[in-house]
Amino acid sequence: MMLFPPQPPAPPSWPPVRPRHGVTLLELMVVLVILGLAAAVVAPAFGSLRAEPDTASAFAIAKAHATRRGDPLRLSLDASGRWQLSAHGDTTATAIAQGADTSGVAGEWLISPAGHCLPLRSASLPSTAAVWDPIRCVAAR
Repeated sequence: MMLFPPQPPAPPSWPPVRPRHGVTLLELMVVLVILGLAAAVVAPAFGSLRAEPDTASAFAIAKAHATRRGDPLRLSLDASGRWQLSAHGDTTATAIAQGADTSGVAGEWLISPAGHCLPLRSASLPSTAAVWDPIRCVAAR
């Protein structure tokens, strides 16, 4: 007794099956994900290649040095765009760090070990500024 009758042989497929030459959508997506991850890892390294830091960078550098050293520091910005960071009590003004910016802000700031920025003398604040924000190191409106 036969449960299943014999099946006739399958006809040859038309057109003949050829091996595939190419990539699947899944393979393409995996490659794109890998490239995206590599770009996310490498991209921050290129952010530090700017030629001149701005004033916010000068304040960030000053705050980092002050908190790391545990001493108050003096940040001097002149109208030509140059800035210099030195120890607050240093009469010789030995530079700890220096650079240039394009903001045109001039003056001197005391950077506390806690990272607060206080204007010392001749800090040219915008006329619309009501008060200086010592935590963000910007003129508040």
